[in-house]
Amino acid sequence: MVGIGAGQQSWVDCVKLAGQKVATFMLRQHPQVLGLKFKAGVKRQDRVNARVRYIEGDFTVEERARWEANFEEVPEPLTSDTKEAYMKELSGVILSSDAFFPFRDGIDHASKVGVSFVVQPGGSVADAAIIECCDEYNMGMCMTGVRLFHH
Repeated sequence: MVGIGAGQQSWVDCVKLAGQKVATFMLRQHPQVLGLKFKAGVKRQDRVNARVRYIEGDFTVEERARWEANFEEVPEPLTSDTKEAYMKELSGVILSSDAFFPFRDGIDHASKVGVSFVVQPGGSVADAAIIECCDEYNMGMCMTGVRLFHH
């Protein structure tokens, strides 16, 4: 399990949150991230945090100064284009939901983070449209018939 989008008020926000976690996990393997030149003595957890912040890239001025102090040489930014190109190589991700997908927006977003397979209980009046959406993205769909989330 790499990304969990639990506790959101919106199904698409759950997918987006889980997708952000998948992207961060995968981008930690990007050559620019692996090639960061930390100063001697930077602790393991500080290195983990610095890598995640490098991937996110949304520093305040004060935060950037503290972050840059971790490195022998300040790394070039990990650009949005670089991240997007790297993430396009990702496939085989499985998205599972404990409730059905009532609209295609969750599937549309899932397509951006390498989802190839969707597992869900089914049972929505929109099931046919969701299957059609998965077909458009060449995603496999498995409906379990077991709904674990109830309002």
